[in-house]
Amino acid sequence: MRNITPVIIFVLALALAVATIYGDKGYSKLKKLSSEKVIAEKANLELENEVKAIKKRVWALKKDPATLEKTARNSYALARPDEKVFFFKDQNK
Repeated sequence: MRNITPVIIFVLALALAVATIYGDKGYSKLKKLSSEKVIAEKANLELENEVKAIKKRVWALKKDPATLEKTARNSYALARPDEKVFFFKDQNK
C-alpha cells in the first residue's frame, strides 16, 4: 500500500490538472473570455466615439446658429422668405 500511495496521488493530481486546463471553467474558457473581452472593449470604444460625435453635433445645433441653419436648409429644404429653392433631378436615376 505504501508503494501505491504516491502513484494514486500523482494520478489524481494529473487528472485534476487536466480537468482544470480542459474543463468547462478551465484555461480554454479563460482564453475564449479574454478574446471576447477584447472584442467587447473595441466595440465599446467605437460606441464611445460615436457618442462623443453625437454630443458634439447636438452642442453645435444648440449653440451655433450657422450649423442649425445649414442643417435646416440641407435636411428639410428650408429657405428664408426672400429665397427660392430649386430641386434638380438626379442624372443617374
